[in-house]
Amino acid sequence: MTWAVARNVETVRFIADHNTTTSANLERDPRATLQIIGKDNLLFLIKGNSKHVRDRVEAASFAMIMMEMAVTEVKEQSWPIVEVSPLTYIWRGEKKEELLAMEQAVLKELSEWEPN
Repeated sequence: MTWAVARNVETVRFIADHNTTTSANLERDPRATLQIIGKDNLLFLIKGNSKHVRDRVEAASFAMIMMEMAVTEVKEQSWPIVEVSPLTYIWRGEKKEELLAMEQAVLKELSEWEPN
């Protein structure tokens, strides 16, 4: 599970945790697929070639890298006879508001960050 933002019809930015199998695999082989699952039976596969564009997501309170995918294929996968429910999570505890604000800041950074 990760955060992702479509910058336009050709580009999706997403997050990968530092020093994980996922980030190592993406560095070795840039081919990637994102599965997007949303409410109202939104279900897509987005395929493309990814690249590491930023070593650190500044808005995040933990170490994540920013990846960018050049979209080569989008496949709609909803099924007319079944509805898929998205995975959801709820921030809890004392830092709930802080984590919600961090999440919104991460999404904003994914949308707006530009390389120098």
